Amino acid sequence: MNSNSLLRNFFEENSGRLFGYLLKLSGCREDAEDLHQECFLKYARNYPDNYSLPLLYTVAKSLFIDLKRKSRDHDELSGNESGHTANPEEIYSGKEETDMLMRALAMLDDDERELISLCSSGGMKYSEVSSVTGLSEANIKVKIHRARKKLKEIISESRK
Repeated sequence: MNSNSLLRNFFEENSGRLFGYLLKLSGCREDAEDLHQECFLKYARNYPDNYSLPLLYTVAKSLFIDLKRKSRDHDELSGNESGHTANPEEIYSGKEETDMLMRALAMLDDDERELISLCSSGGMKYSEVSSVTGLSEANIKVKIHRARKKLKEIISESRK
């Protein structure tokens, strides 16, 4: 297999999990699709012979942070304080449980949402998450436990 085939296989194997991670991180399907495509392009351009899952997620996280920064700057210039507004398609995306979970995830801090996304959607091990975030595995376990507890509380409150 040549380098391009190996890279293509690496992308195909990890595409779904990466998209799920970006969707949970951004909370917006369109942003997740854009980030997903941009992530693979940037990865292929900068790391064509490297097949590291933590590195792929680091690139994705970096692109998300850039998008968020640009969005914040744009909102400040336009006077829009609310950030991204959902369109009707996003609001009615299917199942009520999925919507509730997405709303609950949006209420978490960015760091909490990222850790939950890496471990659940990304399917990454704590050691891989540690490589992406720079946190110790013990710290990751504690933060994930607290974030999951917070998610349960948010969902419980929204069902009342």
